[in-house]
Amino acid sequence: MLKYGQKMYAHKRIYYRNPVSNQALIDSGNEYLNDAKWELVKGTETAVSKTTYYTVFAVSPVNIPTGSRICFVCYSDGKMVQLEEREYTSEAVMYFVEYSNLSYDNVKILVFENMQSLKPICKAETIVGQW
Repeated sequence: MLKYGQKMYAHKRIYYRNPVSNQALIDSGNEYLNDAKWELVKGTETAVSKTTYYTVFAVSPVNIPTGSRICFVCYSDGKMVQLEEREYTSEAVMYFVEYSNLSYDNVKILVFENMQSLKPICKAETIVGQW
């Protein structure tokens, strides 16, 4: 989970054809890296900032198909208190939450293929903090 002010970044994953111990990888140098298969990881990167009246969440999707649905969900003590969903159009998505509207202790960013199937495209990003 992320804490207030932290960012989440997408990383590449390496899969090896044969299981190898860390020591074997170190001993053999780059031999096993030649067998690596790279996979693009899908996800979101969210930057949180505060203005005079709002908390601003700037969600930047990474390797997410255009037309996907991005859901912004606020929770207080494990209960959902706000939900907003928007279509991803290849630009960063901004969510503004007024300070006076609600109190919440964490936010989740969810990405789905569409709202009918609710098939997730990536893992949910969780941002924890007191606003």
